[in-house]
Amino acid sequence: MSTAIEFQHVSKSFGDTMIIPNMDLEIEEGELFVLVGTSGSGKTTSLKMVNRLEEPTDGDILINGKKAKDYPLQQLRWSMGYILQQIALFPTMTVAQNIAVIPEMKKVPKKEINRLVDELLTKVGLEPAKYRDRMPRELSGGEQQRIGILRAIASKPDIVLMDEPFGALDPLSRTTLQDLILELHKELNNTIIFVTHDMDEAVKVGDRIGIMGDGELLQVGTPEELAENPTSDFVRDFFGSSVDKNSYQTPISHVAQTEGYDITTDENIAAVQLQEDVTLQEAFAAFSEYDHIKVVNEQQEFLGYLSRKQIFQYLSK
Repeated sequence: MSTAIEFQHVSKSFGDTMIIPNMDLEIEEGELFVLVGTSGSGKTTSLKMVNRLEEPTDGDILINGKKAKDYPLQQLRWSMGYILQQIALFPTMTVAQNIAVIPEMKKVPKKEINRLVDELLTKVGLEPAKYRDRMPRELSGGEQQRIGILRAIASKPDIVLMDEPFGALDPLSRTTLQDLILELHKELNNTIIFVTHDMDEAVKVGDRIGIMGDGELLQVGTPEELAENPTSDFVRDFFGSSVDKNSYQTPISHVAQTEGYDITTDENIAAVQLQEDVTLQEAFAAFSEYDHIKVVNEQQEFLGYLSRKQIFQYLSK
């Protein structure tokens, strides 16, 4: 797998204030990478340097092996989708016109654009005949954000930048759109940088997560790696704050009831055997060596496997 985006000794200051002292990071092609941190940690500034809304003070950002500053600016930004918390649809343009902005700039034939608009609206559960001619003011917040997502991906960009995209939405809309992003990412296999302050959201959507604090990238890893091997008290506390501590006392049998058992035909799968009344806190110790738990009842009868991924899917909910 090749590297899509690379930060090489990148720093950023505003006047005498250093925001990001030295950032090194590689994001792989097709990865959904999450930058998470508190307000002022530098995550949004890092994101904006990728499409040159902000320029690094020092160091380089590479896009597909080429320095971002060596791309013509318009070409660079057209090659990326960009989604904000305040989506800012063009208020005097219809839903269809908003979605079609970049394809029209790229001179895509009108017939192809019309087909694309209908296809995308259908994909996100909005009936084309009902929504394509609506104005933004006629949409709910969640519907506006869906249109914003479609506008960002309409030209099928290889890279999509998302800055707190669901922060202003109610919990139900937020969950729905998180699921939508995961589905679209799986289908399009694009590279996404997703910025959030919410660790729960980061755990749910991220292939890998970078935790930022005071402009520094403190640790990068999968949700499992961050949970099992935090490299500092800050990371441990930040990650731990995302999950209700009572959840760790949940028996693994409850996870199985919620997520189902992992269906595997591998009879030689490496797993540790635990009883169904064991808590998640106890189960985490097993994941230092195994990716699966073999669950048994009091009579030692086999009930099924639980995977590391299922545990984290449960916790992210």
